[in-house]
Amino acid sequence: MLAAVLLTALSLAWLASRMGSRPALAESDARFKAIFDNAAIGISLIAPDGRVLAVNPALQRIAGRSEAELLSLGGQAITYAEDRDVGRKEFAEVMAGERDAYRAEKRYVHPDGRIQWMRQSVSTVRDAGGKVLHLVVIAEDIDQSKRALEDLRASEARFKAVFDNAAVGIAMMTLDRHIVEINPTVVRLTGYSPEEMFNINPTDMVFEEDRTMDRELFQDLVAGRRDQYLVEKRYYRRDGSLFWGRINFSLVRNEQGRPHYIISIIEEITEERTARQALASQEAEHRRQLEQRIAERTEELNAANERLREKAALDAVVAERTRLARDLHDAVTQSLFSTTLIADVLPDLWEMNQAEGQRRLEELRHLTRGALAEMRTLLVELRPNALTAVPLPALLRQLTEAMANRSRIAVQLSAEGECTLPPDVQVGLYRIAQEALNNVVKHAGARQAVVTLRLCDPVRLTVADDGSGFDPGAVTADHLGLRIMRERAEAIGARLTVYSEPGEGTQVSVVWQQP
Repeated sequence: MLAAVLLTALSLAWLASRMGSRPALAESDARFKAIFDNAAIGISLIAPDGRVLAVNPALQRIAGRSEAELLSLGGQAITYAEDRDVGRKEFAEVMAGERDAYRAEKRYVHPDGRIQWMRQSVSTVRDAGGKVLHLVVIAEDIDQSKRALEDLRASEARFKAVFDNAAVGIAMMTLDRHIVEINPTVVRLTGYSPEEMFNINPTDMVFEEDRTMDRELFQDLVAGRRDQYLVEKRYYRRDGSLFWGRINFSLVRNEQGRPHYIISIIEEITEERTARQALASQEAEHRRQLEQRIAERTEELNAANERLREKAALDAVVAERTRLARDLHDAVTQSLFSTTLIADVLPDLWEMNQAEGQRRLEELRHLTRGALAEMRTLLVELRPNALTAVPLPALLRQLTEAMANRSRIAVQLSAEGECTLPPDVQVGLYRIAQEALNNVVKHAGARQAVVTLRLCDPVRLTVADDGSGFDPGAVTADHLGLRIMRERAEAIGARLTVYSEPGEGTQVSVVWQQP
């Protein structure tokens, strides 16, 4: 359009220059020169024999050559070899008077070696007799638009190749689900011809139960709230059979960013779905079998644990009986045996030496009291609830008397205060005292021990002896029953401390405070 307007202006300016008076001629020449020199597109004047008569600055800039080069080389010299015959026929028709103008697109060789597209609009200027005086050539640089068009064509060709040969079905449809283009794979998948597909509502091809599963997603796509989504659903073929398809719906927007049309890519996944369902069934069966096996094994383990508990309980009963039998033998039986021996000789001894008889009588009294204490302690062990039914000071008194009788160690008890302790705390403190006295008997080599109990808040229990003592840093935490005592103290929320030095005896203290 710009080239046509410029040609008209140039022609009018030239005609005015030939038809007017001399002043008018000068004015017209000036107007022609202004248009020629300042035009934004290239202009050249060509003689009938093909010589270049004039070129404007715009053409020099487009061609990348000086005015002298263009005038000396001419148009054909810089024309791309394959395009030198372009426009030759039209030029001959102009010279023969068969036409006044023509347009051609051809390539030129730029000085930097690149090929450059130009569009030429050629118009003739004739004299009054119709003879061609010269030609006005308007040259437009169309290299970018030409290459863009070629790129577009190449892109369309690539798209068409992908579209036609894709292994998945591709369809283009409007925002209201009207199909406008499909590739051959869609035809193979559905059995419908393109003409049939263009007249089918895609929703009618969907299995009834699957038609609404992506309704909201599709509405969001059409509204531009999302760019794509993926869905799996069943479709009917033309023969009525069903197949599973995985469809990717993608939105294409226009230059303004508004929804324009939709591309759907469909892939048949019938075998995949069948395999997936078979795998799910297998997994469900394996899970059922595994759960059944676990249940069976759990039942077997529970039965085994029950048998182990019964055996452990039986073993504990046997062990307790053995311990009680040992204690009866070691303490009570021996005390009673010693008592019997003393009682047998006491009458004769009394007649012979009354002072010695008095001493033996006191020993007899001590042995019977010790045996009685041992029996009471054993009765407590046989009836565990007795540990909570009897006050802690009474329990400790029985324990210390039994221990003194058993070990021949002087064990003293000092108890102050009165309060009722929680059952678990009383049992815990009793067991700690029992374990501490056992350690005195087994390891300390002591001559005497003192058990001190202070009630009630806080409760303090101390077991001290004058034995050999030990280095706490040289023994492990579970040595000398320390681990058992610490565990019992922690169980009732008490604090246990052990102080000992070699040759200085040992002191075990437990402090419990009402929470």
